[in-house]
Amino acid sequence: MGLPERISRAQISSDLSERVNELADVDIIRVTGMVGAGQPLGVALWRCKYSGALRELPTIIDTLNGMLLGGGHADNETEAEQMVHRVVMHWLDDHCDACDGTGYERIAGTPALSDTQCPECHGQGRLKLLRETEGEKWLRTKIDAIEAQAAGEIMRRLREALDF
Repeated sequence: MGLPERISRAQISSDLSERVNELADVDIIRVTGMVGAGQPLGVALWRCKYSGALRELPTIIDTLNGMLLGGGHADNETEAEQMVHRVVMHWLDDHCDACDGTGYERIAGTPALSDTQCPECHGQGRLKLLRETEGEKWLRTKIDAIEAQAAGEIMRRLREALDF
């Protein structure tokens, strides 16, 4: 189980008991909370994407709107809101439905995959944002960097927690 899945599971766990010499859900929640204190946007992005915590969206959208306007990547608030909405909605669901995220075409009538790359996603399993503006490209890159930084910090702290 990967980190996104483990964090998602911990967020909805009813078993918050502590365990000796084992990483428990409560430890993951603690670490995520500590990271969230210093990187609230990064953790909000994680919770929204991997735990389905859509209640994080208003905070995410407001923060990203401010970043776009403050960085001169949007001319006005309406433009910023449209760009943020478009990029965030795509970021939350960029999965290629044509190949079910595998990157390869399916062989008709079988559960097997061919060795031909999916023509929709070009073998990536994820779709690109069509007609992406410079501001949207900057925002997408920024979101990816913020997410990666939060994930790295969560991993670092979880490793420390495992080093009893």
